[in-house]
Amino acid sequence: MVFANGRSPFSRERPQIKRYVFTAIGRNAYNFECIYRADKAEQFAPACDLAVSTVRLLDSTTKTGASANTGDGNSTTRPAGDCTKLELNRRAGLVTDMTSGLLMKDQSPAAIERLKKAHAAIQAVDEQAGSKPSEQDCKDIDAIAESLK
Repeated sequence: MVFANGRSPFSRERPQIKRYVFTAIGRNAYNFECIYRADKAEQFAPACDLAVSTVRLLDSTTKTGASANTGDGNSTTRPAGDCTKLELNRRAGLVTDMTSGLLMKDQSPAAIERLKKAHAAIQAVDEQAGSKPSEQDCKDIDAIAESLK
């Protein structure tokens, strides 16, 4: 959904754009929101499109011990030889977080294109892996992460 806000501190001549993506899972509703001035849409809409395309929800009820959050921003990683679907998704999530952080720092067309290619590569690995990823699939996601550093 897209809304144009002409109220203060914005005006009818320079409205604020609010873009929302909603989903519901079970009894929970989630949303992703992009807000920018309408006169800056050319600059920020592609960044919003990329951010929306990278949003993923992970099932936090699955308890496989794939990773453990230590509370200090670091997490433990399974060895590459134990590449499950959950582990592949976790690694893809880390790359998605990395692309979001990079996007916050650089919203140039070249950076956006580079991050779109990384996201497309993640999707390709995920599609190839299906429900039974191989060790190589996890290594491929790790290589995508390395290419962004």
